[in-house]
Amino acid sequence: MALACAVIATAAKATGGLLVLALLSGFVASPRWRRSPWPWLGLATVGTPLLLVASGARDEFRAMLEHRFITTQASAGFSLRNAGAVVGGQLAYLTPGPLALVLLAATRLLKLRRSENADEPTRDQQRLLRLAMLVPLAGLLPFSLWSRVAEPHWLAPALLAPAIFAGTEAGSKALVRPSRVLAALMSAGALTVVVHLWVLVPAAAKLRPDTAEARLDIANELYGWDKAVADVPVVENAAYVGPHWTVCAQLAARLGGNNVGCLGPTADDFDRWNPKESWTKKPIVVFVTDDRFPVDLSRKFPQRNIRESHRVNVFRGGRLVRTFTITTLERSAQQG
Repeated sequence: MALACAVIATAAKATGGLLVLALLSGFVASPRWRRSPWPWLGLATVGTPLLLVASGARDEFRAMLEHRFITTQASAGFSLRNAGAVVGGQLAYLTPGPLALVLLAATRLLKLRRSENADEPTRDQQRLLRLAMLVPLAGLLPFSLWSRVAEPHWLAPALLAPAIFAGTEAGSKALVRPSRVLAALMSAGALTVVVHLWVLVPAAAKLRPDTAEARLDIANELYGWDKAVADVPVVENAAYVGPHWTVCAQLAARLGGNNVGCLGPTADDFDRWNPKESWTKKPIVVFVTDDRFPVDLSRKFPQRNIRESHRVNVFRGGRLVRTFTITTLERSAQQG
């Protein structure tokens, strides 16, 4: 069952493949599991259909790997800044209390040694959990330290095993203390409440310092898109284009993806769904951007004239947090 779930996880996120590798290593290392048909039956049952689907999506998978490992890594390199982002990201995502429990469980798991008191099934389980932690960590931690665009959730596959180990008898001896659990629950609950209030209560934006840049607050991404798209003109046989895949994705979700193109700085999925060679043939291009992505339209569209352009201001808690610019471009007279 665990192997089947890991295969399904891989279909959702490529890093789940490291869990599959870890589990396979654990099954092979255990004579008892190696002889059992159930792990391999689970792998075949779930893995075969996914392999068939993946074989038909080779181009998408290759593009995903290219985007993740090449086009987005122009400024990559090991640095203290990246290390700080990894540590700070885990503190923010998990909150200090739960993170401390996970690290305590991981330390306990690594210190365990084979003993006469542990039976074979227990030793197999502990070995499997160690592999499920160390194999993903060996691949994801160096990549996170190297990449400037690493995100905290990249390390999630490696953190699952210590959490599971904490529920075992050996793990609970080190972790299940009322004071530790209560402290972890309080820190996680407090941060959860603060984040929900920050996002759901517009007036919370007034607490942001005047010197802070609104574009750095990702909660603003949840505000304004409905208002902006309502102001996007509906034009027959037009292409709707954004300057970055985050903008293009919002347009596609609201307008339908068939007529949405992307003029991003790197290759993305829109280059296959609606390539530039296709949408540039449209007589009208409606270009949508916001103040995070300033664009010189005369340089990007030298053969088009601006028919109309207007701005949509988005306010949150009475503060201006984003300005959308919606521009309708048409072919110049020379282009016909």
